[in-house]
Order: sequence, then C-alpha cells, then structure tokens
Amino acid sequence: MAQRLWIVFCISFLSLCLLSCSRSPCNPCNPCIIGTPVPPACPNPTVCTVQICKEPIVCTIPERNRRIAYLIQHGVKILHVGETITVVLPSDCVFYPDSANINPCFQELLRIAASFIFCYEKESVRIAAYTDCQCSSFRNQVLTQAQAQVVAKALWCAGIDARLLYAVGYGSNFPIASNATQVGRAQNRRVEICFRYISPYAPSC
Repeated sequence: MAQRLWIVFCISFLSLCLLSCSRSPCNPCNPCIIGTPVPPACPNPTVCTVQICKEPIVCTIPERNRRIAYLIQHGVKILHVGETITVVLPSDCVFYPDSANINPCFQELLRIAASFIFCYEKESVRIAAYTDCQCSSFRNQVLTQAQAQVVAKALWCAGIDARLLYAVGYGSNFPIASNATQVGRAQNRRVEICFRYISPYAPSC
C-alpha cells in the first residue's frame, strides 16, 4: 500500500513539474513548443535548437548595416531587388575545392550571414548552389545539392527557423558568367541565399 502511494505521489509531482516548465516565462516563444532536434556533426549543439514559432526580429539599423559591411568586405555580394534579398557566397571560399565540406575559416561568415537574415521577417529562405560545367551534369547536380543542404544546416545551427529553409542544387544551370574563362567559372561556383521579406520592414533605431 505504501509503495502504491509513493508511485502516485511521484507521478503527481512529475506532472506538476512538466506543467510549470511548459508555462515558464523563460520560454521566449511562450506558449509555443520548443524542440531540440540536434543534427549530426553540428559545430555547436547548444545553438542547434529549432524554435517551433515565429522568429523575433531583434536587429537595429546600425547592427544590420554593420553586418552588411562585414559580409561585403569578405567577398559576399548582397543583391536587393524590391522585397527580395539575395546573399551570394563564393563556393571557392565556402567549401574545400570540389566538395561540400565547409571551410572552417568561413564558419564565422555564415554566422554573420544568418544574423543578417534575422534582421527581416520573411516568408521563406531558399539556399541554391551552382557550379561550372567542368564535370558531368549528374556529378554537378549531386555536388550542388549537397552544398546547398550543408549551408542550410549551417543556417539552422545558427538559429534560422528550419521550417523556412529549403535547399536546392542547380548543377551548372543558370550561369552568371562565361564558363570559357577561369574567372567566369569561379563566378559560377556560388551559393545564393534568397529570401523575400514581409513589409513593412521597420527596424528599431
């Protein structure tokens, strides 16, 4: 009888604990649910927390401008057309040659790119990878798909809502320069992070 009462007491206590945790004011998205599916080989598992709720916009205009300046200074192009922004990353800097393995020296730049994307309330974030036409179409497709997925995972680890991200590899399609020259091929090897923000956009001063 005493053992049965002890089990009932333990179950009641655990239920109260779970209830109090779910209503905790420390949850920034209360009352949304926060899950913690950590992807394999994540550089920082404590950051790889997917918030199943709307991302907060916590970016002032000076902060946003500092991030833009930092990205441009390190060879990243930012194209702004209407309400669509495209961040163009050079694949030769992001990855080791002819692979989908991110260069560790570029991890900080990806983190800054993710923090820049945080400045906007957005509908979706498309990560598209492209390459030159030096190899077969099948190999190019597989390589760019893997590169896009790796960048998407890096953005996820940096805190971008996983529900907004989708990755696609286009192989050697849609070149932006001639593949006849070395400079043109380098320009075609790229990753584009494209998103359309929800207007009106009015960051804090």
